[in-house]
Amino acid sequence: LLTLPATYIHVFDSSQDLSQPVNQTYRPDSQTRESISSSESAWNVIQHSLSDIYTTSLREPQLPMEIKVPRLRMFLVGTFKDKLMEAENSQEILHSIESHLKELNSKTYREHLVHAPDQTAFLVNNLMYLSQDHPATKEDQDYLNLLRSFISNKEGCLQLEMPLMWFFLDLITKRTPHHFIKCQDLKKFCLSNGYIDGHQSDDQFLALLRLFHHFGFFAYYELKGVPLESNW
Repeated sequence: LLTLPATYIHVFDSSQDLSQPVNQTYRPDSQTRESISSSESAWNVIQHSLSDIYTTSLREPQLPMEIKVPRLRMFLVGTFKDKLMEAENSQEILHSIESHLKELNSKTYREHLVHAPDQTAFLVNNLMYLSQDHPATKEDQDYLNLLRSFISNKEGCLQLEMPLMWFFLDLITKRTPHHFIKCQDLKKFCLSNGYIDGHQSDDQFLALLRLFHHFGFFAYYELKGVPLESNW
């Protein structure tokens, strides 16, 4: 989770009963995908996720005062609407989803949920652009366009001026096979390649680390009593 208010899109399978247990999927490494059975319902997983997002967003980001921090926004998007509508018990599933979503009205993070016109969650037809047998209806297209307009609203944008070279640094560091790197080594690399300059290089480098940490590019923690160059 980002340590900065942002726009989160929580996706769930709307064709499945949210009261039923859902398998937990994780990646022990970049090449392996594991799935383990769980007794926790899909609805509980969604609530835990939303609660974690909200709690994390309450942390005060260490950013310059002139930067306008965006408002936390959370979207619930249900996929496989096409499967849902084809199911014999589709109305029962829809009623169950609506009943669960009403529970969110009592949550502390309710004001950060962006609602669809007819309910809290946006239900999306997965096959509308992938299958000639399930062509997109005007209703489906309008619904998806509305979701896109909500997500791209400037209310959720972080307004700041950032050196373009810093984005190139993010692309380069993603290609390195190393999971950990010393700050002193990264700083030397930034200086030698022009990502920061010699004038106030410590301040520039610290601003870069903090910003990338808030964006989720790096995991950087300022350990008290540890010099900047000795951090990871």
